Amino acid sequence: MKLHLEELQVLLGRRVAAEELLSLEQTEQLRQASQHFRAAPITAYEIDFCEKMTGRFHALIDRLAISNPSPVYLWATYSVECGTLAVPSLHDIHFDFDFAVGDMELLSMTTSDFQDRLLLNWFESDDGARRLSVQTQGKHWAAIKY
Repeated sequence: MKLHLEELQVLLGRRVAAEELLSLEQTEQLRQASQHFRAAPITAYEIDFCEKMTGRFHALIDRLAISNPSPVYLWATYSVECGTLAVPSLHDIHFDFDFAVGDMELLSMTTSDFQDRLLLNWFESDDGARRLSVQTQGKHWAAIKY
């Protein structure tokens, strides 16, 4: 639980208490409800990891939040085991996190209406470059281009 709360704290830029997490039952129900994304349209691209701190990336987040302003469920490394966290908006997430944040290499944000998802996966390429795979998926977000 401690590692999960620490990762969430980095992502939100504030202290996160265990009481804020959804129960394991609720988390599993949400995970099951989000399984339909496997068939949803996807737009995928890869950028330098540090590019997520640029105005261009922040403009992407703005466009996503405008096209579907629903609250989002934040899925990090330990969400399934410890409980996911609902946040009011994509704008509440600090995307300027370091490459080595806890055990994370994958972060998923699913809108509370289950219409859209943003998936970030960071890794080192074969040449040692730090890269970020970005996938927008769903009714509204798949159409938004970087």
